[in-house]
Amino acid sequence: MGALLLNLCECGAPTDLAAWLDALPPDGIGASGHTNLVCPACRASVEVVLGNGTVSLGYSYAAGETHFEPTRQVQVPGLRVVAGVPDDLGVWLAERHWQFGVTRASHLRFAVLPNAWARGRRLGDLEFQAMSVEVEAIERAGAKAAPDLGQVLAVGDFLWLAGPQPALTRAWLHMNHGPR
Repeated sequence: MGALLLNLCECGAPTDLAAWLDALPPDGIGASGHTNLVCPACRASVEVVLGNGTVSLGYSYAAGETHFEPTRQVQVPGLRVVAGVPDDLGVWLAERHWQFGVTRASHLRFAVLPNAWARGRRLGDLEFQAMSVEVEAIERAGAKAAPDLGQVLAVGDFLWLAGPQPALTRAWLHMNHGPR
């Protein structure tokens, strides 16, 4: 297959989609398909979302939560994307294949809130390992301790969690709202 040149930047310079995908780091795109492309000609940053058969160009804004607003779509025959768990993305373009995933661990501290689904449940019942989240410690009354899967969680406890950011977001939602 020859180079697939697409007009993705406002400067009009063509971008070789396969070469751009080759240059992305392994964690360059998560399951949403949203990332930034740097134009090889003018060095402008272009927000894109990869989809099946399309590359959407646009911008992000916040309105309570972040949203991507597409302004233009470029048709890309043979482009296929498949989201995985916890935040992986497989990309196929003709005979080529790339696998991306958010793998950098983040470390966050989450409080057990009064109306949280996790309140009154054993730590092991939360099944964080299935979300690719590790419980590093439990903090109660200001004292941190190693996690005990049998410990019943109470309002005011803090869980110190580690994992990819999207998995930590799912863990927070699970703690507060339960299984979906």
